[in-house]
Amino acid sequence: MRHLALGLLLLTACGEREPPREPDFVDLLNGYRRAAGVAAVSKDEVLARAAAAHAAEMARLGYFGHFSPTPGNRTPDDRLAQQLGRPDDRRYQELLAVADSPAAALATWKAKPAHERALLDPEHAVAGVAHRGRCWVLLLGATAGKHGGVTDR
Repeated sequence: MRHLALGLLLLTACGEREPPREPDFVDLLNGYRRAAGVAAVSKDEVLARAAAAHAAEMARLGYFGHFSPTPGNRTPDDRLAQQLGRPDDRRYQELLAVADSPAAALATWKAKPAHERALLDPEHAVAGVAHRGRCWVLLLGATAGKHGGVTDR
């Protein structure tokens, strides 16, 4: 009986709620964009898959950069075309960061003027983000009809 009472006490103290989870990166980005008077972006699964593939490859091969040593994956354009099964004509930007959390990744990108411009670009309508460990990859896309490229311009 004593164990049952202790169990109920612990259940009450712990509650039935799940532990807090990290905030979603796109939600954080959209809060930042809204505060700057810029429209929110939508999550894009194709961009998220391309970001995840690049983050995984960088972790596996031990490099950090926009340009892959793997043929067929060399550029962000290559990686997006792989996910789509064809080249894409929308304009997009790839941002990379080393950070411990979604908030830290956003802060890292906000601190660099070229990255901050990309985060707040009103033409960006979609985003895909992924990380492997502390390596973060963000792809921000514009509407169809504009050619793609890498950030840091």
